[in-house]
Amino acid sequence: MLDVSRITQGKIELERAAVPVDEMLEGALESVRPALEAKRQSATVIGTNDSFFVTGDSARLNQIFVNLFVNASKYSPQDTKIIITIERQDSTALIRIKDEGIGIDAVTLPHIFELFVQADHSLDHRSGGLGIGLTIVKTLVEMHGGRVEVRSAGLGHGTEFTVHLPLASAP
Repeated sequence: MLDVSRITQGKIELERAAVPVDEMLEGALESVRPALEAKRQSATVIGTNDSFFVTGDSARLNQIFVNLFVNASKYSPQDTKIIITIERQDSTALIRIKDEGIGIDAVTLPHIFELFVQADHSLDHRSGGLGIGLTIVKTLVEMHGGRVEVRSAGLGHGTEFTVHLPLASAP
């Protein structure tokens, strides 16, 4: 909880460097692979063939994507797919994480990044949490000069998070 407090108050310092997007995402996926395998879920990365970089703290960037991948797995049933799409748009890296999970209702959706807010878990009561992960994600993305968005067509229709991060030149 102390780390959460420091992050949400912007009291951490980022150790910035050029971080390759594909390697960053692969590292985060490796961290959550046991959870994916336990639920027989697949995670597929779709993207460009060329490498590109963002400027950031690799540990905190990993924290962002591990959190998003864990949520995608946790709130999706067994035998589902998580699709991660990487693209370059002008001077921004776009990373989309789309799941086939429980989705988020229209009332909760605008508040999902607020501290202690959780989606309706009525479709899966076993998925508990504290409601702090997405607040951390939003804060860390903003500290990196980016933004995060969420879309869901409602309960039962999955969720898509899009992280926008400024591109960096190659090291």
